[in-house]
Amino acid sequence: MEGDLIMSVDTILNVLFIINGLVAIYFLCSD
Repeated sequence: MEGDLIMSVDTILNVLFIINGLVAIYFLCSD
C-alpha cells in the first residue's frame, strides 16, 4: 500500500511540474 501511495505522489508531482512548465512557456510566448 505504501508503495502505491508513494508512486501516486510521485506521479502527481511530475504532472504538476509539467503543467507548471507549460504555463511558464504560455506566459513567455503570450508576453
